[in-house]
Amino acid sequence: MTSRRDLQDLPVDNDGPATLVGAAPPALHAAPVATMATVSFRHRLVGALRRGTLTLERTAIAAPASSPETLPPASATPSPALSATIETPGLAVYTRRLVVPHMTHDTLALAKPAPALMDLPLESSMNALPATYPGTLRSLANLHDAFTLFTGRDAAAAMDKNAAHGKDFVHVRTERGLGKLTADGFADLVKKWNPDVAAAPAAVLAGEVSDKVASRAVDRTLGMLDKSLPLLPASTPVFATVTGTSPATLDKCAAHIASRPRIAGYVLDAPRLASGADLTPALAALDPAKPRYAASLLTPDAMARNLGAADMFSSAFAYSLASHGYALHLSLHDGENAIHNLASGEFRTDTTPLLTGCECWACAKHTRAYVFHLLDCHEMLGWTLLAIHNVHQLDAFLASIRAAIDTNVGAAAQAAVDAWLARYERDVGPEQKRIVDEVLGLGLPTATAAKAATEKPQLKRPRSTDSAAAAESEKKTKKQKTGSSE
Repeated sequence: MTSRRDLQDLPVDNDGPATLVGAAPPALHAAPVATMATVSFRHRLVGALRRGTLTLERTAIAAPASSPETLPPASATPSPALSATIETPGLAVYTRRLVVPHMTHDTLALAKPAPALMDLPLESSMNALPATYPGTLRSLANLHDAFTLFTGRDAAAAMDKNAAHGKDFVHVRTERGLGKLTADGFADLVKKWNPDVAAAPAAVLAGEVSDKVASRAVDRTLGMLDKSLPLLPASTPVFATVTGTSPATLDKCAAHIASRPRIAGYVLDAPRLASGADLTPALAALDPAKPRYAASLLTPDAMARNLGAADMFSSAFAYSLASHGYALHLSLHDGENAIHNLASGEFRTDTTPLLTGCECWACAKHTRAYVFHLLDCHEMLGWTLLAIHNVHQLDAFLASIRAAIDTNVGAAAQAAVDAWLARYERDVGPEQKRIVDEVLGLGLPTATAAKAATEKPQLKRPRSTDSAAAAESEKKTKKQKTGSSE
């Protein structure tokens, strides 16, 4: 049986006029309920490490009184409030084209039981959004029991090394080519799709640029934020995107954003700084009482270095590794830290779990040899099992950091993180760098990513040469037939 609450965000089947009292019953699907979300955050500093609790709540917006000649709309009945609590540092669930890579909602629950915050990058989902749809973004993506964060850039995708952002737009790289996203266009998308939280687009750069270009990109980011804020619905919390190509430009961007009104939180998107040092000093101007989502700090070591700068991190690295057959092993204390290529023949007869002692569903049910077999046969279950394992490892790793902060004084917790960083950089760092450089890309300014980014998609599809080749072939055939007949 489907409850009334389950129907609240489903599309409308009947687009006709409202049903008169006493007429035939209305369509089964109820009209989408207008909602608003609230973001609250409690944090404390343990030494230099941030530890907090992020609370998200969604409530229905009361509809105006309906005409006595019509049935009251479904939105007139307040829906039960949906709330979620996320302990930080924590993990946000990355999506691409509105779905979690390699997973359904059921398999995601095996890896992360409570995916409270879903990152929906506009850049990778623009082409998946239909021109017309009567429901919300949650109903389209079937995310009724999760909170949606509408970000501008897909931080895990290779980006144009020198994106040509303009004064009134930012370039977004989609599967159909480069597109221009303006403040008006972004506001229209937010109004139409009603995400729980919206992150303002930014002029993000990844390649080597001059100080003048970097400073201008920050100015354009601030301009995009200022133009977007008055256009966005008052019911949608807004996260400001903080970007820069150096600590100095990042500090400039943060200092200006800190003075803007109506900012509920921050998104850190600085791919050129993703593999560097701690960014906490460059973000000192930001309000410490507002949550920070580090969309571009994707690798475990980058997360660990920036526990004083950010509260939420993306799970994109877990899916990127799984897509290429890699299993991620993380342990804050004495366990194994490694990245293994399960598509390698060395695991063909290995009947041990992906990681001995791991409590994830994939390790409890299957072996390395079975995953090797699935990858060797190009069975999608292999990537799914690796994604389950990798997401669980990232989530458990951040949970162990939270436990270390809670059970130790600041210096002891920082010492545990620093000791882990030393081991990880020694044992995994070179292999991770090779994988990121040569295999994944991940939107970082590395050799392979830069090469992929220089292959700029065209705004218009180039004219195909197939028809010209066919015409030339037909012409030769006719000439041969004419010669033989003579």
